[in-house]
Amino acid sequence: MKSLAERLDRCEREIACAIAESKRPHTPMEHTGILLWEMDWRVEIENIHREIRSAAAAAGQCAGD
Repeated sequence: MKSLAERLDRCEREIACAIAESKRPHTPMEHTGILLWEMDWRVEIENIHREIRSAAAAAGQCAGD
């Protein structure tokens, strides 16, 4: 399984690719697909941040036991 840092790095690379691709000419449907591609990776970043917060909260609870 990949580390959180590796997953975040992949998300950032995919977002950069989507942004670069969106600057090229596309049909409206293709452009929508590219925007969704970027949004999917942004959602994944939010999911990773949620995992980090959950892990930090769990570590804090364990430390308080």
